[in-house]
Amino acid sequence: MGGSPVKRSSMPTIRQLRWDEEPPDGEPRRYRNGAGYIRLRWKVGTSRYVETLEHRFVMGMPHPRFDVHHIDGDKTNNDPENLSVMTREEHASLHGAEQEREYFPYRSKQAKEKAERARERRVERDRRRRLIRSMYEDGATTIAIADELGLHHSTVSRELRSAGGIARTRGGGRGNTGPTRSTRQVVQARARMRCERCGRDLRWEPGQIHHRRPRKMGGTSRADANSPANLLLLCRSCHEWVESNREDAYEQGLLVREPLDPSMVPAVLIGGTLLLTADGRYTS
Repeated sequence: MGGSPVKRSSMPTIRQLRWDEEPPDGEPRRYRNGAGYIRLRWKVGTSRYVETLEHRFVMGMPHPRFDVHHIDGDKTNNDPENLSVMTREEHASLHGAEQEREYFPYRSKQAKEKAERARERRVERDRRRRLIRSMYEDGATTIAIADELGLHHSTVSRELRSAGGIARTRGGGRGNTGPTRSTRQVVQARARMRCERCGRDLRWEPGQIHHRRPRKMGGTSRADANSPANLLLLCRSCHEWVESNREDAYEQGLLVREPLDPSMVPAVLIGGTLLLTADGRYTS
């Protein structure tokens, strides 16, 4: 019983020239591949080809564990004087060093672009904070500023304190033993809404007002108990550290012993070893 003859595929076959074999006879065709390198291709039969990279061929087809480096960076310049044979490790290290030099101090183009985007965001945030403070000091309310800038009023309040502004208050406080609302805002403005010990951003999480000389040492009978000189804005972690490491905290001025005046005891803060004033400033 007869059948149709099997048709052989007419698709071309291409193999790579091995490093230890002689190249085919004849002049190869040159073409540029997708990576930008020049390839050589010989036709060795019907729909059969052998090819290799020109820069490797020019340098005598080194063993696969060696790379051929283009000294001037031009992948099409395969002049022997522009080529250098080196180990893969040396080649990778060389290109890594070149990339670091090109994007210094960043390690790559992507890292540089990411840093530039972050810097642009910081510049925009700082610009917005200055605008909010200026509008507020000109008499606008936080709600009016929020409507004008398309923000929530709580965001305006946080940004205002981050810019060192002090919000207007209607009076009142937080109880008989703690600082008043206006005093808390002075401390928050001094800290620019960051933990004064570690620098953590506290605009989007609750910060804690810490008494350097504990209130139990005189309570509210001392006029300076709730003075900004006796208060710090800390994140929860730093506040817990102070309470758990009291001897170290005393040495760093984060706690003050009775009967010392807190304004005369420097504290080790994110900005250095500083004195705190009663009007909410830092001094050296």
